[in-house]
Amino acid sequence: ATNLSLYFATQGYSNLKKNGSVNDTFYDLHNRTGNGPVLTIADSVSAYATSRGYTINNSSVSSYTTYKTAITNKRPCGILLTAAVNNWHWVVGVGYRQYSSGGNYVRVVTGWENSANNFYLWGSPATWSISQYWI
Repeated sequence: ATNLSLYFATQGYSNLKKNGSVNDTFYDLHNRTGNGPVLTIADSVSAYATSRGYTINNSSVSSYTTYKTAITNKRPCGILLTAAVNNWHWVVGVGYRQYSSGGNYVRVVTGWENSANNFYLWGSPATWSISQYWI
């Protein structure tokens, strides 16, 4: 949720970075979502954006083709990855790679490091939920 807000803050919606601070943004959103694992974040992201003067929309992404279209339209995607029961993590999809060998990869910001140079093979680990976001 924080990384989605920070993404849009860099796209001209600067008030989504609360007080110009990553920490203030994180703490406000964490107060809304609570401790994980959390099955959905869309309502929290929407409520936070509204409190900051914006409307963030979202819709479900059900296929790699739909995901690529979202990224092409500059709509980052909240992706809930799951490795096992109670082993979930939300990441933000910001790009993709396709290889002629058939490998489809999603470029993600994990929240664990300050990088968008992480990729995961579409469908592995299991994907529980994907939503695209836009203002």
